[in-house]
Amino acid sequence: MVARTRGYSARDWPLTLGWNNLRYIIESALLHAQMLNRTLVIPSFYYARSCEFAQPVCASFAQQFRRGDEIGMGDFGYLSEEQQQAWRVPMHLMIDLARLRQVHPVITVAEYLHLHDLPLSHERGDGHWGREKYILPDTPNSVYVFSQATYEPSGVVRVDRAPYQPLRSHAFENGPIFLALKEELQEAKAIDLDRVQTLLRNNKLAEWDTDAEFDMLLRDNGWTMVYTFQGVWMEMLKTVTEPIAQVAMMSQVRGFLDEYEGVDSDVLLTEGEIHSNMKPGSIRFHTASARTRYASLVMTGVRPIAPIRELAERLARKMQRLNHGRQFMSAHMRRGDFVAFSWAPENSVEGHIARVKARLARGLKLLHKLASEPPRPIDVPGVTPDTFFAGAPLPLPDDKFFVATDERDPAGLAYMRSQGAVLIGDLITPEERRIVGWPLLLTDVLSQVEQLIASRGVFFSGHSMSSLAGGIANYRGARGFDARTSVFD
Repeated sequence: MVARTRGYSARDWPLTLGWNNLRYIIESALLHAQMLNRTLVIPSFYYARSCEFAQPVCASFAQQFRRGDEIGMGDFGYLSEEQQQAWRVPMHLMIDLARLRQVHPVITVAEYLHLHDLPLSHERGDGHWGREKYILPDTPNSVYVFSQATYEPSGVVRVDRAPYQPLRSHAFENGPIFLALKEELQEAKAIDLDRVQTLLRNNKLAEWDTDAEFDMLLRDNGWTMVYTFQGVWMEMLKTVTEPIAQVAMMSQVRGFLDEYEGVDSDVLLTEGEIHSNMKPGSIRFHTASARTRYASLVMTGVRPIAPIRELAERLARKMQRLNHGRQFMSAHMRRGDFVAFSWAPENSVEGHIARVKARLARGLKLLHKLASEPPRPIDVPGVTPDTFFAGAPLPLPDDKFFVATDERDPAGLAYMRSQGAVLIGDLITPEERRIVGWPLLLTDVLSQVEQLIASRGVFFSGHSMSSLAGGIANYRGARGFDARTSVFD
């Protein structure tokens, strides 16, 4: 597998982050490794940060650590002693590695060390690449490093490949089209296509009849089309369900392949984090087809392990039976740190569940409207409308709905249930827990099951700052749901 590629693609993996953040970083890293034909090296483990039972129970199955200096993660003294605990989970229990390897060659750090006759104990606890420990002494192995400062600093738009060479003449920079678009751009990376076309037409700056004519018009004036996905505010969702086109200033565009394809070092290392406030894939695309290939990678290549998928399927059927065979709606209620940081749409459980129910009520009206229209799944090869609910009627207004949540206060959970919410604890039995086994003791693993159940909902409501909700939206996209049936605060 490794021999088919041109060396390795590695990262300083931020294991301080939650699972869904790490998941979408793996997605973008897989894309970058695929483009450069390098074997992707991912961590051998992940740190789950919460136990569903007494902490010694989880410690009986997974190695427990105190976050911070013990595993090289810095100072977590601002957290309580209980909150500083973490449990090391092997990566093969968090993600379907076999499926990942069908997409592109992927190995863990432990496998990399084994291949290079290095002790497995050399793997760093914080996920960062061992600049010195991962190289055999007196060998010619080399590492090429790039960071955020060189990847996409201010004034740079990173794309997979530059669409064309910039014009040698810059005479257009004094023209009305260039100046109007520059004024519209301000500090942004790119402008949505519909805004550009409206601006040009409303100001009578240009006319065109075909897409090819419009593309040439942009080129002649120092701009270019780029392709990405609709974002929400701080780009935390990383959803690939709504493809869009944008327009970027050509002088700011830098091609990833153009700059890094020629690197012949054994390891190409991404230093630090490059995902914050970035589009899905941490990149834009020079063609619509390249964007579609990435959407396919996310929707079909990165998924939980088979036992988690099997368990979620069972529980989703059970949820449907609670509504007497009708389809069900779902929501994600992020509490915990979102309440502490005042990020939750409503700080009280009562206000939050009322907001969710209002969203679902509007969603049910939308579903009745869409029922008379042809299905509109995302245009990705292999994605078709799911048959899980085939023939099942839409929910009724007072039907129960599934809620994925990190709320653990008994009074809060009881109130949710009194309002019609069904939680994973209401669905799962001890026997069904055995399908997955001990990893379900850990909240990050249990939440993967919640995500898959919620993705079966015929309508979904979540929060735009939650990567967990973004994962649900992408699973729904893979099932062929209309993107309009996922909404976010």
